[in-house]
Amino acid sequence: MMTAMGTALWHNWRAHDSGVDLVERMYFTVASDATLVGKLQAGPLLVYHDEGLVDPRSNECPIIRTDIHWTPPDLVVSGDLAATDFTAYHGGDVADEVTALLSLALRVRCKPGGRWWTHGIGSGGLDDPPFSMDHPQPTSPLHPRGREVLPRLTGRRDVSGAASLIAAFPTLTEKKSIAVMKAARQYQLGMWVANEDPNLAWIRLVGALEVAANEVRTPRQPYVERARDLLPDFAKTLEGLNEEIAENIAKSIAPLIGSTRKFLRFLELYCPPPPSLRPSKDDQVDWRTLDETYKLIYQYRSSALHGGRPFPQPMCEAPRQFDDGVPIERPSGLTSGAYNASWSKADYPMLLATFEYIAQGALVAWWSQLAATS
Repeated sequence: MMTAMGTALWHNWRAHDSGVDLVERMYFTVASDATLVGKLQAGPLLVYHDEGLVDPRSNECPIIRTDIHWTPPDLVVSGDLAATDFTAYHGGDVADEVTALLSLALRVRCKPGGRWWTHGIGSGGLDDPPFSMDHPQPTSPLHPRGREVLPRLTGRRDVSGAASLIAAFPTLTEKKSIAVMKAARQYQLGMWVANEDPNLAWIRLVGALEVAANEVRTPRQPYVERARDLLPDFAKTLEGLNEEIAENIAKSIAPLIGSTRKFLRFLELYCPPPPSLRPSKDDQVDWRTLDETYKLIYQYRSSALHGGRPFPQPMCEAPRQFDDGVPIERPSGLTSGAYNASWSKADYPMLLATFEYIAQGALVAWWSQLAATS
């Protein structure tokens, strides 16, 4: 029978570490709008530059070599069909997994590129020279009008900076490794489209945090207190009721606010400190009131998913930068309007670029903690 599924990279890495024979060697380019330099070697992975295969000045550099020691189990074994199991499903293959971890660890856009090679699957096995394979070329992540919504994701990165985090991935439990991978994939996919569709990037970032938040315990708290924190108007209707009755009523709506509570708790635990370089005070986000901002962001995400109402346009704009080159953290102005809609200042407390800084920092802090305790 088919066994429970972890991610392909996790299974393959563990097979490599267990001494399972090498069956295939796969190479693929990495597409990115950042400049990726250096070398990373860990387990079955090698990230390197090969000028014989790829022009180092292209946006498909470096190359990732993946040694394959594991193949997925068959769907039919001795006449038995595999049961439904999408525990580790995230919509991608091992190349997507490797680049997703790089994307999150390095705060960079990267996806598998359009050039692939493999050897080991022909009659000559690993003695055969690599042969080229067709693979879809990813769309460009550039802004159609040249503006960068997420300036922190551009520039130069040394891939060796991701070595410790990525090397710890196979040491995680199957459940934790799946959570890290799903969060990384949400981050990867959201950041890739941020310039074209910042609303979708918002949705993906909140989704990445939710995946991680599901792995973090929230403290026990009376149901009425939970309602006061997240549904204050509803909590007021419970005032004056018998304590037991009020608690039972609040308990009945607890599932409606459980995910919000987990989201807030995760960010409370792992939110990074403010950036070292900050704009003028009027353009800063107040780190002391982030909890209320998070609640509003979570409401916007729900409205975007379930009501078809995107995040406010001011929160989706590219951050302006003044003479000091430091991007602003929140939209400017007392009011704003776009696309037949208007918002007051309280409605747009943070730019997408600032939330990405918080989300990536929180996710990496959580991943690092898992790695340290695995």
